[in-house]
Amino acid sequence: MKLRKVIGFALPNGGYEKILDSILTEKKIVLKKKIVFQPNYSDWQLNDNNSKNTDATVHELINYYESKYGEVKLEECDLAVPDVSNSTKCRKDKHSGAYETLVLNYRNNLIANAIKNDSRQKIALIYGAGHYEGVKKILDSLDKK
Repeated sequence: MKLRKVIGFALPNGGYEKILDSILTEKKIVLKKKIVFQPNYSDWQLNDNNSKNTDATVHELINYYESKYGEVKLEECDLAVPDVSNSTKCRKDKHSGAYETLVLNYRNNLIANAIKNDSRQKIALIYGAGHYEGVKKILDSLDKK
């Protein structure tokens, strides 16, 4: 509920595919190119023995946000809608750059530092395309240190 309050929108079940489906259906948008969604990790034969998830959990995102801006205080209208895949009529938390701070910058720094600190010669990165430029920029700056 705190993440929903901070970023200002519901967190749909089913991930990006469901978000995109609802936007395309509601707005009746037709895309010029077909979007290919990420396969399940098992389709790539990835498991706990041969891979590692370095992304942030929701709990870690909220802890980071609260350490930076203070406690996120939920209101009655937040609590009245316990299913975070549904929107509320509550006001968004006061820090407007939360989505960029948490979803992009914080997570980009996590992944860039994980890559930098990994000793393997080959690493496969499975991450949304919107993150690549940010991760590359951070890696480039870490290389200069």
